Amino acid sequence: MDKILTVVIPTYNMESYLEKCLDSVLVEQVIGLIEVMIVNDGSKDSSLLIAKRYQNRYPGSIVVVDKKNGNYGSCLNLAFSLAKGKYIRTLDADDCFDSIELVKFIEKLCSLPENIDLVLTNYVVNIVGTGKSRLIKQKGFFEKIYNHIIDFEKNGIIYNIHAATYRTSVLRDNHIRLSEGISYTDIELLVYSLSYCKSLVLFDISLYRYTIGRQEQSVSMSSYLKNIDHISIILHRIVDNYNIFFSESKLVYKNQIDALFPLISIFSRLIIIEKRIKRSENNSYVRLLESVMEKDSYLSCKMLALKMTCIFYFKLWYNGDRCKNKFALNSLFLFISYLKKIKTYILQ
Repeated sequence: MDKILTVVIPTYNMESYLEKCLDSVLVEQVIGLIEVMIVNDGSKDSSLLIAKRYQNRYPGSIVVVDKKNGNYGSCLNLAFSLAKGKYIRTLDADDCFDSIELVKFIEKLCSLPENIDLVLTNYVVNIVGTGKSRLIKQKGFFEKIYNHIIDFEKNGIIYNIHAATYRTSVLRDNHIRLSEGISYTDIELLVYSLSYCKSLVLFDISLYRYTIGRQEQSVSMSSYLKNIDHISIILHRIVDNYNIFFSESKLVYKNQIDALFPLISIFSRLIIIEKRIKRSENNSYVRLLESVMEKDSYLSCKMLALKMTCIFYFKLWYNGDRCKNKFALNSLFLFISYLKKIKTYILQ
């Protein structure tokens, strides 16, 4: 039976969560239509054993790929080349799907025309230790097929890794490759793929269950600080290959910048108020952010439109790290006012 969807599960030391994740995907009604690709990224715990045990139980639906550690991007690069599903999406091993919603989603995918490149859905955020959850819901016209990419922000459309499913051939045929050996490359996938997506559809299906609040997660502030060089590498790659990665369409380009913006927001916060970063490194990060601004007028306008708050933090940083380009510094400072909204952007 042909597979309609490949679910890629990058896995590194996820023995505590992997079984729950897999159980949420292996739903009897649709299991024959799904390829579950577990990419074991050099785990040192029993993740690989768990994956192989499930593969033995579901040999027609589970593929286990064991590789040396190369981080998230390397897992997806491999999956793009191996996937058999018409569509492809990711699922973190410490998250899960809503099994009932998955059945609905597969039914919708099977009914789609041949040429739909991007499918966007709702998702739910679960907050560890609180028992609270939040539905992140799309606001566009559900099940309407758009034969062109529209302004996501203007139409209330949420575009992130938890909402997105791609036609596999779009990623494979256009040789989408993510940076390897670093974190946060899901942002690269969001940005790079949009240049090639020509059509989309929204489904009122709350498929993904995204858990936040674990200290070890890559989206915790301690992880951002630890891996600030990873963010720097991504931004350098974007600056160095600007004309390759970004669309000539102003509308698609705007969506790409909006997808990139949360990562730049976090980067700005770190280089402005984190005194644990060495000054020499801080200055190089400032120059990098300036180069991003110089490349992109839309991003600069977004920064300048923000209200000026938290001036105390700005003065501390500015007095400690004098930089010649005061205009750029003022622009950086404007990001501080956005910090209250960063959490919302991450959830979206």
